[in-house]
Amino acid sequence: MSTRIYRFTFEKGPKMTDIEEVLELAVLAASCLHGSAAVRVNAGYASDAHARAIVLDGSTVAGRDVILLFTGLSAEQFGGSAFKVDRVAAPARRAG
Repeated sequence: MSTRIYRFTFEKGPKMTDIEEVLELAVLAASCLHGSAAVRVNAGYASDAHARAIVLDGSTVAGRDVILLFTGLSAEQFGGSAFKVDRVAAPARRAG
């Protein structure tokens, strides 16, 4: 099974508030494509200010679009070298 959770870690340059605003813009843009309810239900994301990280779930079409939009907008706003993207192992699901 392929990993579809992505962790974006940012260098110290950009402020976390600016990074979170770019995430909000990516979510808004995905909502224009899929509808706000679909993005709200199907696109998981979280911000960790202490770790300077954004974690996005790309297991749905809406989630993948948020990832693509966030990646492009972040590269445009902060520069491609201001962050790195890592695939993260998804938590195991329990049977039952």
